[in-house]
Amino acid sequence: GRWLRRAMKLSQTCEDSVVEDRLETAVVQCFTVLQSLLNNKTESMPCLSSAFIASIAIFQYLQSVNTKKYHSHWHPLRIQAKSACNTLKRYVTSDQLGVEESSPLSSFPRACGDLVQHLDPKVHPVATPPVLCWVCGAGFLSWSAHFDHCASAHGGWAEYRKHLFWRAQELGFIPLLPWQKRHMLANFAFFQCFSIPESSCMQWTGHQSPQTAVPRQEVACVVCARRDWIEHRFRVYLWRQPQRSTTSSTEDDAVQHTASCQEELGEACAEQVIIDTNEDTIQTLTKNDGCFCFGDAHKINELLATSCYTELMPNIPTEELYASSIQHPEHPEMSWLLHTARVPLLTTDQTAAIGFTKQHGGDKNPSSPHDSAAKPVDTSVAKTLDSRCAGVGDRDATVWCCKICISNLCRPEKDIKMSPPALANLLWLGRENPLCKRATMGARLLSCLGRPVWRKLILGKGSHDESEKGIAGNFIFLAQ
Repeated sequence: GRWLRRAMKLSQTCEDSVVEDRLETAVVQCFTVLQSLLNNKTESMPCLSSAFIASIAIFQYLQSVNTKKYHSHWHPLRIQAKSACNTLKRYVTSDQLGVEESSPLSSFPRACGDLVQHLDPKVHPVATPPVLCWVCGAGFLSWSAHFDHCASAHGGWAEYRKHLFWRAQELGFIPLLPWQKRHMLANFAFFQCFSIPESSCMQWTGHQSPQTAVPRQEVACVVCARRDWIEHRFRVYLWRQPQRSTTSSTEDDAVQHTASCQEELGEACAEQVIIDTNEDTIQTLTKNDGCFCFGDAHKINELLATSCYTELMPNIPTEELYASSIQHPEHPEMSWLLHTARVPLLTTDQTAAIGFTKQHGGDKNPSSPHDSAAKPVDTSVAKTLDSRCAGVGDRDATVWCCKICISNLCRPEKDIKMSPPALANLLWLGRENPLCKRATMGARLLSCLGRPVWRKLILGKGSHDESEKGIAGNFIFLAQ
């Protein structure tokens, strides 16, 4: 039984009774799947040898060990039984691929309708929809709508691609028509001048319509202050409580996965098993009102609190640190080190309306978050406004965050961790000089905004959360 222990990923010192129980469980599961295939089968099933059934049982057992979630039958068994299972992909006949009377490869697409009735496709560059079906000429506003069209009219995305390649091979070399050039240039020019926020790409996605496009611009993340194009930034509620959790897989990813696996697994491919899933591929993120939302405020306060940064960097002036932090509207004892220029703040009247009062003249140092953790705050007492902070955050306003900060902070309480590029991760080096802020663009490009920082690193073992993971920036290493 040594080879059986090795095949089933069991220890060599494992008792024989355990091996027998695991093997019996695997055989029962195998016959359950085979019986389900027989129930769905109209024709007689070929005779299977005992060795074949034993191999299926062991492989199915190994997959059940490494599988996080079951949605349907076993993948290899589905592929092996293509000809036996009626739920797998069927042969697509030519009449199911749709008509080609108005194929846009050599004429105007049918999406143009009667507008091109008296026009010559070799001369007139007419305007077309942003996404076209190159088999039947239908027009769409997003790729997700195009995927749905291919599934209903052309036998699926995989059959659409194969049929289009076959059609192009049959036509050979054909001239590029004027309206096709305009179609390509129009899409390129649009994304050169505009961006669709939260789309993560420069394509016509189904998440945001073209009406939500904004002028192409760079936006800084509120947590790490790194700038990037706005399509790579996402709206986040900083101060609200999360209402629900969801996975980080987007709708487009799901559509592309379905289209790619349909070729092998057929119509039931959307119900397949997720194998060897880890936190890097699928993450549980918190949301509120359809937008991402920071997780538990007390857990995040342990990472972004200004008082924690003052303890780690005591030589930085405290007034500058608090001037770059925002006070929590629901927990006034909390202040987070953020990119203040990107955080919507409440006005004086709005802060007074939600219960904030100015601190007394003798109270120059409000209670720190660590003190409030030891002594719960009485909600019946008026909230104290910390004049050292840049202001109080607007609870109902969203901010822009990058995907890295979202994947670390918009998580359930047990999964929240420090975002590596966050300002609070010892990356806040001081406020920018007012002279640099008022300088012209040319002067700011020619001047060096870097500041020398002395940091002492003690190499050695320690806690995983406190040990050094790497060094960012330009460094001079001095060995002692």
